Amino acid sequence: MVWQGLGHCADQMFLDENNDAVVEFSNSQLLKMECVDGPGVMDQWLLLHFSSCSTITARVNEEFITSAFYTNEEVVESLGQEMCICLDVCLAGSGCEAIVEGFYSVIGAHKKSGGQSNQSLAQRAIVDWTLPHSAACPATIEEIAKIYKDGNEEHQLPRHRDPVFTDERQRSIHKYFVSKVVDRVSSHVPRCPHVLHKQDK
Repeated sequence: MVWQGLGHCADQMFLDENNDAVVEFSNSQLLKMECVDGPGVMDQWLLLHFSSCSTITARVNEEFITSAFYTNEEVVESLGQEMCICLDVCLAGSGCEAIVEGFYSVIGAHKKSGGQSNQSLAQRAIVDWTLPHSAACPATIEEIAKIYKDGNEEHQLPRHRDPVFTDERQRSIHKYFVSKVVDRVSSHVPRCPHVLHKQDK
């Protein structure tokens, strides 16, 4: 959006020290951005270097960018609706740092079981982080379970047994579909709906 001029809105994506749009985007090409100390302590300020040899101190206009993810037709069509939503969530969640912290907390939970290679640990964490609780995406889990149960020669995955547990007595007494906990988590909104089976979205 900044470097390629996607959506023709780069000048509105930044505000200068007077809270005005950076019109220099219309006159020259942005060459470099670097973080600097600005007049406000709550905002991250950037020094924008342009091909016209001018430099402008500005901050990101988060309100405008968030709006562009949903209202700028060129941005939505180029990035895709799912990516726009993900970027919106990242900005609202304090950016990449929040995503990384959330991902490594999942890795930490898997690491406690022990006996896993780093590759397996990372792959399990990616699946765990992107998917909602298994009760909330039954069609996706069904497809995954087929591979788990039958194995996959191409990916050298062995066959596994299919453990099943249900408490029929408690389920009938309390009229739960499966159990109280499972019924609750099945209604959770998925974090990354684009990785789910279409029936689970």
